[in-house]
Amino acid sequence: MAREPKKRRQYALSDIQNAVKMVAEDGVSIYAASKATGVPWSTIKDYLSREDRTVAKIGRPFALTCSVEIKLFNYILKMQELGFGLTVRQIREIAFKLAKSSDRLNYLNHEQSKREIASKWWWQSFKERYGLSLRVAENLSAYRASMANVTIIQDFYTKLENKLNELGIKDSSNRIWNCDETGLNYVTNKGKVVTSIGKKNVYNRTYAERGENTTLLGCVCADGTWIPPLIIFKGVRWSENLKRDALPNAMVRLSPKGWINADMFMEWFRFFIRAIPDERPVDTIA
Repeated sequence: MAREPKKRRQYALSDIQNAVKMVAEDGVSIYAASKATGVPWSTIKDYLSREDRTVAKIGRPFALTCSVEIKLFNYILKMQELGFGLTVRQIREIAFKLAKSSDRLNYLNHEQSKREIASKWWWQSFKERYGLSLRVAENLSAYRASMANVTIIQDFYTKLENKLNELGIKDSSNRIWNCDETGLNYVTNKGKVVTSIGKKNVYNRTYAERGENTTLLGCVCADGTWIPPLIIFKGVRWSENLKRDALPNAMVRLSPKGWINADMFMEWFRFFIRAIPDERPVDTIA
């Protein structure tokens, strides 16, 4: 007669932790904790008798210890905050080196060990345990990245509050304006599309094969109102078609590269003064 396979425990690790806590800290009896959590009383008693009451995971141990994994997790987040986010391959290589230095390579996939990189299964498990995700990083210049920290941002808002108090318009949202420029590109990457097998040329119809920069300078008031934007197209020959379908009273201009310059900004600023209400003073944040 074939021997029946041994049944694995039907309770979670958190159940053991709760049971041990109930007995050790809350003063509940072992039998009452066993009945409440579904953990056998002998298992609870076994963990209570240990000096180290850390509950072990079911099955194969992790390739890295808990403390090392937490340090790796914090390192990943720190590098991302500094603007040098790590790729999946880099993280897997670091994990392999950490496992090797702590003599835990036997817990990594043998074939991956020959390549000196942790397996993709390790990465999937690690990612799920620590709530990590893959994102496409946006390019940011070193100067702008240096401005994106808590100290500088708090200093900016402190100075802004002081200036609004000085002008006496802190509670007058209709006198606080914010303007900013952005570049627009009409050529976008659509990504992968479905077509028949063997198709040699697959196209995505766009405004142009190569993108041309168009600059838009918008200005919005803190109370939700706005003034018509400044739109700068690339070119030197004027055409009335450039104003077609534009917002009413919008400023439309041309520049050789489609960028704004000092003279054009001063022209827009005079336009801004004429467009906003007559109440003064106002604060413009650019």
